[in-house]
This record gives sequence, structure tokens and C-alpha cells, in this order.
Amino acid sequence: MRRGSTLQAGRSILSSEPRAPFVEHPLRMETQYCMDSVDFTRRWWQAMEILYQVAFALVFYVCFLALFYLAIRHLWLHKVSGGRSMVALTSVMFVFATAQLVLSLVLSVYVLQLLRLDVEGNSRKHATLVANRITYAQDIFLTTNNAFTDSLFIRRCYVVWGRRKLIITVPILMLAATTVLGYVSAIQIDQFNKATFSSIIPFAMAAVTNVLLTTLTAGRIWWAGKEVRRNLRESFDKDYSVAAAMCLESGAIYSFFVIAFIITGILSAHSAQSSGSNVINNLLAGALPQAVNIVPIIIMVRVGLIRGVETTSSESESPNPDLSFVSIRLGSFSNSD
Repeated sequence: MRRGSTLQAGRSILSSEPRAPFVEHPLRMETQYCMDSVDFTRRWWQAMEILYQVAFALVFYVCFLALFYLAIRHLWLHKVSGGRSMVALTSVMFVFATAQLVLSLVLSVYVLQLLRLDVEGNSRKHATLVANRITYAQDIFLTTNNAFTDSLFIRRCYVVWGRRKLIITVPILMLAATTVLGYVSAIQIDQFNKATFSSIIPFAMAAVTNVLLTTLTAGRIWWAGKEVRRNLRESFDKDYSVAAAMCLESGAIYSFFVIAFIITGILSAHSAQSSGSNVINNLLAGALPQAVNIVPIIIMVRVGLIRGVETTSSESESPNPDLSFVSIRLGSFSNSD
């Protein structure tokens, strides 16, 4: 009996190998996930779109942080006219850039959670509501951020044109229309899941406003440089050329991102989710919230590196009083004298 008991115990030990639980305890139904392959592919690419955006946003945010450090360092080390105001304005852009990155990161977490809930077949109502609220906040932040940075460019244009209010009337009206349309589009999409007009319109108006401001500012500086070549020393002309080039470059960077975003958005609307145009559009969507802050920071850093590009003509040096308006230094954004 004792030997038989030993054999029986040995068999029970053998039967308790890791394979045994799968036989004795079958899988529960709720763990047997089943999802249509077409639906899964669609959900998967929706998640990938957000992850693409976050990845590109992180890259551009790192670039922004580097430029932000250089700008603050320049303002701290050098006594720049209006330096305190510039530190405050730069800090506001830092808050905008950081807040939008945080929103993108949180949204990516909820998108992955939505994918998991879809696979499990559980309710996704709460997660969907939160994700939509985050998207709404992103739209509001981007619209506000664009209004803030474009206001700086309008201020620069105003100073360069000798504080002529008539010159900035059209840019102000266009910026106001862009901002209002951006808010209306965000609210309508959040409340009704669609807007009464294409969401591309605010972006198109933002691009046109940026091109107009760039043309007005760089054109005025170029014309002033032409007057300098005619009346003053040629050495001043180089300063005007550098200032005009800086304005053109800064305007071209943001305009490129917005126009490319619009074009790829139109193309992706008529193509598959995994198409190249859709991927590029999502990458640009992640870059835009950072690019809108990078452009002004680039100007500050470039001005800091060359110790300011400032040409001020006094009555003793210049017979033309119209040239005394030129101040392309950092103070052009903030001086109110």
C-alpha cells in the first residue's frame, strides 16, 4: 500500500506540470479577444497618427528648448533694450510650447487605451470623451498661440514702418478673422463633431497673414537699404540686407509648415490612412504647435548671435528722417517709446 501510494503521489506530481492548468482551467470568454481585421487596422492607424504627431512634436520641442536657452542666455548676459519684456514674452512662448506637448503626450496615452478597449470589447465612452476634450484643448491652444506670435510680428511690422497704424490695419483684421474662425471651428467640432466650414480655412488665413506681414516688413527694410545705398555709406547696407533676410527666413519657415500641412491634408482626405501624404500630414500636425513658437525664437537667437542688427540714423548723419524708424533689434518686439 505504501509503494502504491508513492506511485500515485508521483503521478499526481507529474500531472501538476505547467501544462496541466491549461487543461484543467479553460480560458474564460472575456479573455478571448476577437476583433474584425478591418476595424483593427483602422483603429491601429488612428493610434499611429497620434503617435507620429507626438514623436515629431518631441523632436521640435527639443529644438525649441535649445533655442529658448540661447535666447534667455543672450537676454541675461547682454543688456538689451526691453530685455525684461522679451524675457516675459519668451517665457509665454515656453508655456505654450510645453502645454501643447503635454497635451499631445496625454492624448497618446488615451489613444492607446482606446485601442485596448476596442480589442477587449469594453466600453470606450469615457476614454473617448476625454480624448475629444484633449483634442479640443489642443485646437484652442494652437489658435491662441498663433494669435500671440502673430501679434509680435504685427508689432515688429508696426515699428519698422515708423509706427504707421494704417499699415497694420489689414494684418490685424486678418489675424482677428483667423483667430475667430479657429475658435469657432474648435468649438463646433467639439460640440457637433463637425464644422460649418472647412478646418483648412483658418490655417490658410494664418499662412496668408504671415506672408503679408513678412512681405511688408522685409520689403520696407529692403527699401530703406536702397535709400541708404543712395544717400549714405555702403557699410550700412549690409545691416539692412541681414535684417531683411532674417524677416524673410522666419516668415518662410512658418509659411512652409502651414502650406505643406494644408496640401498634405487635402491629399490625405482622398487617400488611405497608411498613405504617405497622411503620414506627412500627421507629422506636420505635431510640428505646427512647436513651429509657431520656434520662428520668433530663431529671430531672437540670430539677433543675439550677431549682437543685434540695428541701424538708427540721426539728423547729423542722415538727411532723410524716414530712415530713423529702423530698429530690428530685439526691442522691435517690445519697445513702446
